Amino acid sequence: MGKIKNTFKLKFPSVIAALVMIISPAIAPVYSSILVGAESVSDLQNQSNSLQSQIDANKANADNLAVQVDSLQNKIAELDNQLASTQTKIDETEQKIKDLEAELIKTENELERQKGILRTNLKELYKTTGASSVELLFSSDNFSTFVNKQQYLEQLKNSVKTSLDNVVALKKDLEAKKAEQEQLKTSLQAQKDALEATRKERADLLAQTQGEEQKYRAMVEELQNQQKAINQKIAALSRSTSYVGDGSYPWAHVAEGYWTAWDCYGNDPWGMCYRQCVSYTAWKVASTGRYMPTTWVNGMGNARNWVTSAQSYGIPVDRNPTPGSVAIWASGYYGHAMYVEDVYSDGTMLISQYNFNYDGRYSTMILPSSRWDLYFIHF
Repeated sequence: MGKIKNTFKLKFPSVIAALVMIISPAIAPVYSSILVGAESVSDLQNQSNSLQSQIDANKANADNLAVQVDSLQNKIAELDNQLASTQTKIDETEQKIKDLEAELIKTENELERQKGILRTNLKELYKTTGASSVELLFSSDNFSTFVNKQQYLEQLKNSVKTSLDNVVALKKDLEAKKAEQEQLKTSLQAQKDALEATRKERADLLAQTQGEEQKYRAMVEELQNQQKAINQKIAALSRSTSYVGDGSYPWAHVAEGYWTAWDCYGNDPWGMCYRQCVSYTAWKVASTGRYMPTTWVNGMGNARNWVTSAQSYGIPVDRNPTPGSVAIWASGYYGHAMYVEDVYSDGTMLISQYNFNYDGRYSTMILPSSRWDLYFIHF
């Protein structure tokens, strides 16, 4: 490994989502005859697929409810802001009412004071006006003094009346303003009550929606556990392989007798280590007359890197297997490369490969083509 810079090794995923049967490329698959307990592989795969459909549906429902939860939470936040704003207005209105009440108290006190002044002035006026005009005239030194007294009495009378009228008008104005503020407070309180009722409705709906979302999430978890149990049944037999021949691979016997999965005993024309999965698939592509790059080195040649390497070369990559495509299992540090020999109508495929069990040997397997970490490169 220290002598060869570009080594490409296999680290196959520990869990493979399919049972494979021992079969050579020349033998047609018969799935109904392969049983796990009383269930066929096809039945188990169908159950797993059905559970996945239910998982997807429940996830979609939960996600939709999550969107509703977000919307309701936003609406409740808006209502909280409106409630806070309305309460602020109510507090301001109550303060204005208190201020007006204080002003009314002052005005009523002033009114009482003015009434006192009025009583005093009326007494004085009565004393003065109680004398007849003839008596008032004769009691004055002259006619001018008489006129002045008369004017003074009229001015005193008007002054008292004006002062009293002003205080009464001020009181009426304050009472009107207070009534207006009290009406505003009543209106604001009604608005607040309506907002609180709406908020309660939204909060109740939010709690209900969150509960429904949690139910769907719980259903998803339960279905995933069921699917996991089924996949474990399949995975328990997933390492069944068919070792028949060498697949005509020209370097099938390099370092025979002392070959190990972790050493590189030379590179093929495409820069891959002999008897590794990537070397075999590179040779298969080239042997069928198609272009296989020779520059996938310095780490680009690891199986899991073939997807991005192919895309960088403009080579199509998708999730749909076709005979002659290269299947890349993208799990693990190195991944695993396989050659698709055939694709069947039940969603499985026949693949050929090297070094599946870290032994540098040729084998074939039947795998489902629908795993989440499978990609297909169409050279």
